[in-house]
Amino acid sequence: AGTLAGSAGGLVTLMELMQLYGHNQAAAEGLRDVVTMMCYSLQGQMGRFAASKDEAAQEMLLCLVERLGHEQEVAWLDSIAQELVGCCDELAHNPGGMELLKFTLSQPCLDLDSISVHISDMKSVLGKELLLPIVADVMQRVSDNPMPPAAPKYPAASVIQPELK
Repeated sequence: AGTLAGSAGGLVTLMELMQLYGHNQAAAEGLRDVVTMMCYSLQGQMGRFAASKDEAAQEMLLCLVERLGHEQEVAWLDSIAQELVGCCDELAHNPGGMELLKFTLSQPCLDLDSISVHISDMKSVLGKELLLPIVADVMQRVSDNPMPPAAPKYPAASVIQPELK
């Protein structure tokens, strides 16, 4: 995934891979693990993709977050949110990047405690004045989200998990 992300047409290939879904439970879990392996190889670069002026890089990250939300991979969403919050000062001046941060924070499978931690981390970087409209937008999106499923999608999360930073 890291090599593809840096090559011509590679981002499109990654996005196409994220659109594959299995026809049964085993295939679905296998494809979920392919997506989490992509995350693993791209870990540490999410902020760069979000801050990029390249729309394809931002679109790839959007597809990745959307897929991880669909797969209920909370640890990966938390990890990506942490990376994006780490460069939120740069994203504050990049509408596409800020949209990615808000989209990530408002995934239905993230709980309010997790979202609050990320918002608190953003406050120390952005300050209250810049943060308030972001928080209002994220909370509106969270309240508009459908209720997450009562049961997890799979018996367990993917075995491929983010490295703790």
